[in-house]
Amino acid sequence: MLFFQKYKIQFEKYKILYKKNRKLFNNIFRFIFALIFGLILSVLITEIDPFKSYLKTTSIPDILTKSLVYTSNFLLNLFGFDTYAHNNFLQIRGTNGIRFVYSCIGIRHMTFFAGFIISYYGKLLNKIWYIIVGFIILIFINSFRASIICITQLYYPEYFQFVHYYFTRIIMYVCIFVLWMIWIRFFATKKRLPETDSLKTE
Repeated sequence: MLFFQKYKIQFEKYKILYKKNRKLFNNIFRFIFALIFGLILSVLITEIDPFKSYLKTTSIPDILTKSLVYTSNFLLNLFGFDTYAHNNFLQIRGTNGIRFVYSCIGIRHMTFFAGFIISYYGKLLNKIWYIIVGFIILIFINSFRASIICITQLYYPEYFQFVHYYFTRIIMYVCIFVLWMIWIRFFATKKRLPETDSLKTE
């Protein structure tokens, strides 16, 4: 009996702590849920059939590839680099160039971002326009990432693999996190939780 009474008292303490910090705990739980949902959605759509196969049959990969190649090419030309771009291939003259495949075009990052926004608090119309704006930003950031990879190939080829697989991916995920924080801070809304009788009497 003493054993159960001890844990009952501990449970009541945690219950009181939750009631006093209900908004904070709910936001933390919702953030974790949205993070997991976004991750599952991104893997489901980009890595698992039939979703992956179906997506590849649409015009979306081609549109994203062309956007990535020509935006990256524009950025490199803006900074004075002599480039060659064709289909999914981009090259700074004097290098081997890079060829963009399905995993490079940012679909996983975009679905990861969108999955979080969809499952977090907020109005539906706000979610729709914010996801669209977020996609545009992520396409530009991915183009910036590709430009960095091309420049690395020209000046520091020995660091190409590191920049490609680690450094620039960190940039992408930091940008996604910043977009999430902007949403949470300025656009996420939810219905106010009713106060319990215990809180009213405190």
